[in-house]
Amino acid sequence: MAEETDCHIIREKRIIYTRQDAIRDNVALLEDLPAEEKEQKIREIMEERQAFYDNFPAGEIRITQKRETSVEDAAGKMREELSEHYADVSDITVSELPNGLYLRADEGTAWDCEVKEVYFVDNGLDGVFVITASYIVEAAEGTGVRFHSMIGTFRVLEPSGHIQILTPEDAGSEAEAVK
Repeated sequence: MAEETDCHIIREKRIIYTRQDAIRDNVALLEDLPAEEKEQKIREIMEERQAFYDNFPAGEIRITQKRETSVEDAAGKMREELSEHYADVSDITVSELPNGLYLRADEGTAWDCEVKEVYFVDNGLDGVFVITASYIVEAAEGTGVRFHSMIGTFRVLEPSGHIQILTPEDAGSEAEAVK
C-alpha cells in the first residue's frame, strides 16, 4: 500500500480589495454623491468585490511523495480517481520536464471550470513524487503557463548524508580549487 508523506503547496496570493481600489475603480460612480452616501457606496463595493475574490478559485501546485509505489501504478490510480470527478481525463502520457508521466483532467470549458495537471516522477527510492497543478480554465494562459514552467524545473536530487553551508569565502576558495 502506498504511503503519502510530506505535502508541499504553492498557492496564489489572496487578493484583498481595499478602499483605495474601490475609489480608483469607481471614480465616475462616486464623484457626484454626497459624502455620507459616498462612504456607504464605497463600503458596499468593497464588500461585494471582496466576497467575489474570496470565492474565486485559487490556483495551486501540490507536491506529495508516495512510498512503495511505482510511477505507473500511481498514475493509473490517479486517472481512475479523476475519472470519477471530472468530465474529461486524458490518457497517461510521457512527460519530459519533469521526466515521468503526465495526465490532465478538467470539468469543462467554462471560464471557472477546474483544470488539474498531474505529473508523476520516480523518487529513486521505490516511490513517486506526485505534482498536481490546479487552476481554472480562465487562468490557463497565465497561471497555468507559470505553473508548467515551475514544474519543469523539478528535479530529484541524490540523497546526501549531510548538509554543507558555505560562506562566500569558502565558496570562492572551493571554486578556485575545482579549476
